[in-house]
Order: sequence, then C-alpha cells, then structure tokens
Amino acid sequence: MPDRAQAVTLLEEWVENEGLRTHMYAVEAAMRHYARLRGADEDLWGLAGLLHDLDWEKHPEEHPLKAVARLEELGYPEPKCCMPSWRTDPISRAWSPRRSSTRS
Repeated sequence: MPDRAQAVTLLEEWVENEGLRTHMYAVEAAMRHYARLRGADEDLWGLAGLLHDLDWEKHPEEHPLKAVARLEELGYPEPKCCMPSWRTDPISRAWSPRRSSTRS
C-alpha cells in the first residue's frame, strides 16, 4: 500500500484548489480519529479521507470513478471502511452530487 507521503504527492498533482486541499487534510484527520475510536487501521482510514475528493476538481461529473481507477492502478486497497460502494455503483450514480449540492 502506498504511504502517506506518496498520497500527498498524488493529491498535489491532482488538486490545485487550496480550499479543497485543506478540506481533504481535515477529512483525513477526522478519519484517523474515527479509526482510533473504532480500533481500525488509522493509516487506511486516513488515506481514504485524504484522497476521497481526489478527482472532484478536474472530473466532477465522474467523481469518484476517475480517482478510484487511478488509486487501483497505484496499488491502493479498496477502503471499504469509509467509501460506500453506492458511489461507484452505476445504478445508484443516477444521483449526482453536482446536481444536488452547492459544494464547489
């Protein structure tokens, strides 16, 4: 599994918006906290939080499919802990976060 330094490098390659980067680091911290509370793998949960919006800026209509594909190529495990499968299920992708959210 790639380490945090490699994940940060990937984040910096894909995400230019400083606000989005800050959000991703904050989610990483929250996920590490929840992993600690549950006795789960902090590194895995932290990486999932850190990279959860990796493709949001450049591929919002395909989010999270582009990032998931790239993460699989790079050897990241599927973080079943915190990335619900409905996000990558083509049937349930009919709901679009872009259409129902003001997030930018």
